Amino acid sequence: MRSAIACWQWLLAARPDMELQFLQEMSAAWQMTIDREVGLFSEDPVQVDPLAAYEGCELAPNGPFIAPHSLWVKFLSERLEVAKYCNMNEVEIFANILHRSLPVAVGSSHHNRRHIASMGTRFRLLACGLSLLQGDVLPRAVCKNVLRERIYTAALDHFCGPSMCPTQKGSELRDDITTLIKFWNSLHSDKKYLRATMMGDFTESSGSQNLSLSLSSEWRSSTELSQTRAPQTGWMNTMPLSSN
Repeated sequence: MRSAIACWQWLLAARPDMELQFLQEMSAAWQMTIDREVGLFSEDPVQVDPLAAYEGCELAPNGPFIAPHSLWVKFLSERLEVAKYCNMNEVEIFANILHRSLPVAVGSSHHNRRHIASMGTRFRLLACGLSLLQGDVLPRAVCKNVLRERIYTAALDHFCGPSMCPTQKGSELRDDITTLIKFWNSLHSDKKYLRATMMGDFTESSGSQNLSLSLSSEWRSSTELSQTRAPQTGWMNTMPLSSN
């Protein structure tokens, strides 16, 4: 995976005109990992309870193999920080990747795993989503609210699993804890962005309502003006009496 990322970086540096096409192909490859349930999206391995050990069982950490996805998510976060200031098409591709990767309900088991070994990679991906939302690069639409809901849902769902001791060690565990703290800080500061989004949507809706009200009032005033300017002709179906 490190060699693949090095090739990707070389390709993007040598051929910047192929960047959008490359991201589309990479998004399709990411979707394949979701469909095949590998890496970050694989099922959690069965954990043996030490209090219910049986003959022949192996009492050792048995976490999913997520090292490739961990490197992949770091690459995505770096590309996102560059794309959200210069290319809206790439931002939409990253938003679609996040939409397909995150669940829509707390407690669902489809494409959502809760092993503690995937904590750092998962919350690094969620932090990318919050950075995308707080950067104010997405249009104010329903997809923005749905993406925020998916991020909150995935964060809550991760803690629905059983209590588990960390399988990471040393610097890897330290990096995962740092990632979790950074996500918490971003989540805590997200309320001001959420308030700004709600006020912006309210302003847009009130502006459209004021526009419709002004148009209707102008239409009524123009109608009344035309009625007042119309000549008084009296009864239309009457004929004057002849003076013979």
